[in-house]
Amino acid sequence: MSLRSRVKEYSYKLFYKPYYKIMSRLLIKKRVIDHNRDSPVPGQPVYIIEADRASHYQLINNSPDISHTPGPVFSLQQPEQFHQHLCDLIHAQQDNPLLDYHLIPVGIYHGQMPRRENNWIRLLFSENWLKNSPFNHAMQLLVNGRQTLVRFSPPLRLKPLLDNSLTAPTQADKTTQILQSYFHSSRKAMLGPDLSHRRTLLEEVLGSVEIRKAIKEQALLTGESEQHLEQQCRNNLNRIAANFSPVTARMFHRVLKMVWRRLYNNIRVINAEALQQKNLHQQLVYLPCHRSHLDYLLLSYMLFEHGMMLPHIAAGENLNIPIIGPLLRKGGAIFMRRSFQNDPLYAKSFKAYMQIMSEKGSSLEYFIEGGRSRTGRLLPPKTGLLSMTIENYLKNPEQQISLVPVWISYDRLVESNSYQQELAGEHKRKESLGSLFSSWHILREKYGEASLAFGEPIPLTGANLNRFADQNHTGVKEQTINLADEPSKAQSKAVTTALAHKVMQGINQACIVNSSAVIATALLARPNEIHNHKGLNRQLVTLAKLLPSLPTPPLAMPSSEPSEWLDHCVKIGILDEPSGDLISITARQHGELAMYRNNIQHLLIIPGMIILLIQRLSSPMTLSVSRLVALLYPFLKGELFLSWSIEQINDLVKQNLIQLQQNKLITKQGTRWALAENETCFTLIRTTEPTLLRYYICLAILNRYHTMSKSDLLESCLNLAEQSHSLFGFSSKEYADKKVFTTFIELQCQLGMFKQQEDQISFNGRGNIDSLLKQASKILQPPLVEFIGEKLARDQTF
Repeated sequence: MSLRSRVKEYSYKLFYKPYYKIMSRLLIKKRVIDHNRDSPVPGQPVYIIEADRASHYQLINNSPDISHTPGPVFSLQQPEQFHQHLCDLIHAQQDNPLLDYHLIPVGIYHGQMPRRENNWIRLLFSENWLKNSPFNHAMQLLVNGRQTLVRFSPPLRLKPLLDNSLTAPTQADKTTQILQSYFHSSRKAMLGPDLSHRRTLLEEVLGSVEIRKAIKEQALLTGESEQHLEQQCRNNLNRIAANFSPVTARMFHRVLKMVWRRLYNNIRVINAEALQQKNLHQQLVYLPCHRSHLDYLLLSYMLFEHGMMLPHIAAGENLNIPIIGPLLRKGGAIFMRRSFQNDPLYAKSFKAYMQIMSEKGSSLEYFIEGGRSRTGRLLPPKTGLLSMTIENYLKNPEQQISLVPVWISYDRLVESNSYQQELAGEHKRKESLGSLFSSWHILREKYGEASLAFGEPIPLTGANLNRFADQNHTGVKEQTINLADEPSKAQSKAVTTALAHKVMQGINQACIVNSSAVIATALLARPNEIHNHKGLNRQLVTLAKLLPSLPTPPLAMPSSEPSEWLDHCVKIGILDEPSGDLISITARQHGELAMYRNNIQHLLIIPGMIILLIQRLSSPMTLSVSRLVALLYPFLKGELFLSWSIEQINDLVKQNLIQLQQNKLITKQGTRWALAENETCFTLIRTTEPTLLRYYICLAILNRYHTMSKSDLLESCLNLAEQSHSLFGFSSKEYADKKVFTTFIELQCQLGMFKQQEDQISFNGRGNIDSLLKQASKILQPPLVEFIGEKLARDQTF
């Protein structure tokens, strides 16, 4: 052992080790992410760390709050010793095949966040890409020790890496390269790309070929000087670009931690650890559903909690208000207009900025629905930003990009009251500093549980894009995309539309069921009746068993028991205190409950339709039920973003029938199905029928008038829907949702059932129209069908 090593060892034993516990308590506050917690390492673990620091060895070996299987700890920063250790392990593994060494990389980071120029002392001693001196090591612990992240990565088995044809030193070199590459990827995934000063970045965007070309074209078109147009682009970019500050991000994290404790009993996160591994090797584009302004904050907070790179977030210009706007910009917000029309330079500036951010490997986040859903359903996707993401990939196909659908839901929404006012016809309140201060009262209330789940990532690859081009959701065949050539507008539109629907399906497949959603489903089946506590609880138990057993189950159910859900909803203010054993809901509560029920409507629509058909058909056999589900499925798939294909409907129906029978909701009498005596059957029917009624209203109106302007058709649908649904025993603006009818009309134009010439809508041939109307009149409630027929026969203006 060299003199230097001996001095280091004795200094460690005399001065450091005895006082480690005291020092760690004062200087170090750590978060631990252990990817091996749920699946212990089967063999003999060997822990690998980057830095040769005494504090890092002690963090692994002597921390009482870090539980793991004991094993030796080696550092990559001691190359000669590490090489010798690896050679010894390789020899031992080859001599004794029963040994099973697992190399476990352990990342230890003090002060996680991307670097940025011109920042102060915390950033000076935060994690970076440079090799630190002993002084810097000490300062890191002193300044950032209480922001320490310890990450145990999945193990790397040594045995499969061995090649008996190579010498042990050669194999040790190869293994070292693998580990170094892994640590580099892990550090990049956490720190993010090296962010230059904002002004330098914007000048880089201004100097891009696309911007220079756009300025020249605009100058020729309008006669304005290029200098003036360049300044216009610079102003646009200053309004658009984020000004990310790690200090602000850390401040947000601390403030949000206190806010979440005030608002929520718990925040559930699913699939974060699986996503961390993908984050090492590719750019991630997060595409969450949008239910609340808190969605922005919740997703970023949870990514920070799990040690992942914070995304740059595309936000509407309406949030760029005094004080709040600059803070959001420092947290990574990219502000954008709602529309780029009539300003080509703005559009080019935004595209060029997004391309630069993509090339640098920054994570991105944008809400594919465009705005917040007021009804609880997913809104039709807005494809503008997704189209830019695809364009950026096609310009650099070697870059690995994955789209990540993200599900976000809440037991209770903080904006529920304002949403009900907007659905009732009031204008949306403009975001302002005053509206923010008026919202402080929400901190005095509890909102139950918030849930966030990462769906299955969708890689952007040539093969995937061609698959979407060939089999987009409209069924239109497109030519193969050649990555070397610029795709046609038809190809781009087909791919973007199909990919957007795939993302929406991915969001629904990542669904987490909240207790308020199940309660709402049961109560809204009979909104004007008084419910018995015992009967309601029976329904909750049945739904709690049914939902996880469906062919497309949610990722998670509520963490509490069904017997606790009612008390929980009373505590968070969704329901009033029951009067003894009796529960009723008010008109105001009905509107709010409808939002929560609609969160899980996509899960229950097929079983609900099957039960409806079994009740209404004269001979409900499997074949007849499957045939009618297949007839109606394209409408449901388009509105609720269901993932099954038309070819899979028979299997889907059969699997649902099996689960409904096992849950004692239906019985089989010979070849025919029948409903069991179970109140949940009625609940599922009442959850499904209003959706089918909307479709019938639209088809019946167009069948009556043959050709209508789109606006007249939409207005007639909305008025008749509102009147028809009052026959259900309640009146709800949510049922006459303009966006739902607009989506239905546009989808039928894409599917070829409707045709649109200029603004006029008509049937594109009779096709299945007569059959649909005939079958609908059989399966909908006769009073509703008669009411609609009478209204149309009188030729009234709705």
